[in-house]
Amino acid sequence: MSAASRDMSADAQTRTRRCADALLDILGADGPADRLLQELQSLDALQEEVAAMEELLIGQNLTEQRRQELIAAMFASRKQRFESPRGSLTMLRSLGQELAQAVEWRRHKLPVTLITAVPLTDEQVEDVSTQLQTALGAELRLTASVDASIVGGAVVKVGQSVYDASVAGRLRRVRDELKARLSNRRGGEQTKEGGQ
Repeated sequence: MSAASRDMSADAQTRTRRCADALLDILGADGPADRLLQELQSLDALQEEVAAMEELLIGQNLTEQRRQELIAAMFASRKQRFESPRGSLTMLRSLGQELAQAVEWRRHKLPVTLITAVPLTDEQVEDVSTQLQTALGAELRLTASVDASIVGGAVVKVGQSVYDASVAGRLRRVRDELKARLSNRRGGEQTKEGGQ
């Protein structure tokens, strides 16, 4: 999940995904959509610069008027003016990410991340990629990464969906199931004691 998506509610993410799909329906998967993606990525980079500068300015002992003057001077040198509430910026960043994903899906190039506990050989990655392409019926853009904390097995992320076949994931599910059973037993024992 992206940083922008983490900052947004599930409802806002759904609206952003629908907006990205609608934009793609209007623009098509080629040409104008690519230009819009580039503009949104430029806006994203600008947002990061603004956030870094904002942190610097907040840490200083400046009056609000002086802070505004410095911000205006920064953007005057770029011949740009950028004033927007942080929520709108987060939505635009998420929109850019959703639009990029929607373009790839429409082009039948699914973004897939494969996470394993140990590095895979190129041959193993190619084998997994071929199997996933067959199972999903689409061309993939596979990114392989290593995370030793999953202990063994693999985690596969296809778009927003996560398929956890890791040892750590299995242990987490067993732990959660045991907790639920213990909680149910304790609840049942308390009911019996209360009824006597």
